[in-house]
Amino acid sequence: MNGVLKNNSDILVKRHIEKNMMTYIISFLCIGIGVILGVYSIKYMQSADKGNINQWLNTAISSLQTKDIGLKALFVESLKNYLPLVFALWFLGLTIIGIPFIIIIDLIKGYTLGFTFSCIISNYAMKGFGAAMFGVVLQNLIFIPCIVFLSVLSMEFSRSILRDKTMILDRSTFLSCVLNYTLVYGVVFLIMLVGSGLETVVAPRMIKYFVGAII
Repeated sequence: MNGVLKNNSDILVKRHIEKNMMTYIISFLCIGIGVILGVYSIKYMQSADKGNINQWLNTAISSLQTKDIGLKALFVESLKNYLPLVFALWFLGLTIIGIPFIIIIDLIKGYTLGFTFSCIISNYAMKGFGAAMFGVVLQNLIFIPCIVFLSVLSMEFSRSILRDKTMILDRSTFLSCVLNYTLVYGVVFLIMLVGSGLETVVAPRMIKYFVGAII
């Protein structure tokens, strides 16, 4: 029974990817472009602004050495960072004008990732590479695929609303589609909680490990 369910799930995921391959490419490209913009914004930032960021970063990293890390507070902060993003993607998928805004969200997410990573490397050079990898990249190995999947799911749902007017007119059909759409969001968000766990438990400790080589 479990094997049949797994095979059916694999088939559904494969069909979804094949059907939306171009949308996946667009979403990944938007995040990639955002990362590049984030990296270059640090590179070409004025010295005064870069100095302010470096000072803030030094203070933040130093506090990891001197303060106890509250796991509950960190986990709540991680959720506060990602819940609005997930809700925004979900909501935009229910609209007929959501696609451009979903693309903008992907760009912003990529920009934030590139900016943060580049900021650490710029301030600490290769000594900060470990801190950047475990403090920024690690959890995003889960977050980014999830965000891309949700972005594509939302764009697909938005397109289906535009294409199939009968889905909107038939209230029961529309509510059923929204329920399935929301359930998938719920499953993906549970996966994202694993990323929040890494961001909460693993990332701060690994940053503290590398702090000695940085400061």
